[in-house]
Amino acid sequence: MISILMSHWIILMIIFLALLVVFAKKRNNAGYNLIFMNQVISMMASMTIVCYMMYTVSPEVIEYFHSPYLYITNIFVIVGIIRYLQIIFVEVKNRSPTEILMKDRFIQLCIIGWGIAWGFAIN
Repeated sequence: MISILMSHWIILMIIFLALLVVFAKKRNNAGYNLIFMNQVISMMASMTIVCYMMYTVSPEVIEYFHSPYLYITNIFVIVGIIRYLQIIFVEVKNRSPTEILMKDRFIQLCIIGWGIAWGFAIN
């Protein structure tokens, strides 16, 4: 089991990730301005990435895991979110986040890669 230190950065990341998923799901619903929704989604994605990066380099997390190498997991978070944005912006697929997670092999590989990198970083 992967243990996670609940710092303020990971809490903020979870909030922004939840907002990203909610806005992405609502993007194509009637009554929403598409340009505005795209900007909000991009902002939430950026904030999610920044908060995760700050989590991996924060002194309390480095001390808790006894590893300064957690930052190597950032690449998997970044490319996973970029792939998610590609699905909703370029491929214009209004699928549920769960369906995207279950069917998109690239996102699945990002999650597996993240887990492996996390394991190496804390050992």
